Amino acid sequence: MPFTIVQTRGPKGYGELSIVPDSWVQGTSNKNTYLLWPNLKGNIKELLMNENSFPGEGWTRQKCWIKRTGLSYANAESAITIMSGESSTDPEQAPTVSSAGKLASYADIFSERVVENSMKPIHVESGVEYAFPPTPSPPTMSLINEYSESNHPITKVTEQCNCKTIQALIEAQTNVIKEFRAEPKRDYEQILKEQKKIMNRLGIIEVQMNSLLNHTEIGTTDTANTEHPFIKTVEDLQIFEKDLAEEEYFTRMSNLLKHSVNDKDINNRMLATLDTLFDRFFLTKCTWTGISKSGNKIAMNSFHNLFKLFKCVGSTNVIKATDEMVRSFFMNILKHAIERSKAKQMRKSTCRKRKLT
Repeated sequence: MPFTIVQTRGPKGYGELSIVPDSWVQGTSNKNTYLLWPNLKGNIKELLMNENSFPGEGWTRQKCWIKRTGLSYANAESAITIMSGESSTDPEQAPTVSSAGKLASYADIFSERVVENSMKPIHVESGVEYAFPPTPSPPTMSLINEYSESNHPITKVTEQCNCKTIQALIEAQTNVIKEFRAEPKRDYEQILKEQKKIMNRLGIIEVQMNSLLNHTEIGTTDTANTEHPFIKTVEDLQIFEKDLAEEEYFTRMSNLLKHSVNDKDINNRMLATLDTLFDRFFLTKCTWTGISKSGNKIAMNSFHNLFKLFKCVGSTNVIKATDEMVRSFFMNILKHAIERSKAKQMRKSTCRKRKLT
């Protein structure tokens, strides 16, 4: 059974790192992790290094955080040496090492050089720089001789040097740095998701305000609705079209607009929705196909999600709006967009039906 590196809180609140057998670490249903520690007097080094040991009766339990798992004891020692100086959940104090044994002095010598080399740049992609450390090569005799000239005990280093241990030290250090640098990226992506949710909610609140203002009488006069549209530019329309592609946003927006119109006529329902969402002057820049005698304009038929929204809001429990109805509505309204932009809006807009003679 392999070993696990865990972090606990010391008496003064600082983090402490420990190497323990996997069986000493247990989780709970509420996703908390606890370390079981032997309540024994004397040296427990032999018990700590026994990967087959299991918790017994009377062992104490304290909350912990798993840092590494599935390691051999030698690899765990290498990793904990690096983590104790570079990775900590406490910004004011690096976690201390609380293991039964320590690495030989040569590990400190080589780890310093590895840390120095790993902080160099790096890789540039799409104008963004990522600091991924290069894979360092195993130390050579020239490196050992360099430290020998600086009065380091080269004789002891040569005797204790083990290539596998040094390689494990390098790999553990590289993984720590990669994980540390990946955390800000994950946090940034989470912030973008939350920001998008907030913007969607603000858009819905704005529609609610428009609906209330468009159905509120001004003073004691008979003047009708004062419009406060939130789509005034083609950029606003493109953003709204993109947001409608999300099912949750589309459902909330369509339900909100349905509650704001009481007319049973399909064209009047779509007209009320149009006045709630759009600036009338902006509609003069639009046609159904984008073709106009005065030049190219914004093609409304290219905004399929908007088309779907008007079809949904225009429908009633009795009559369902069809694609042809929505298309005819937009073609007619946009044809008279200039006249509507000049209207004083003294009363609520309605679609007039031609009388048959």
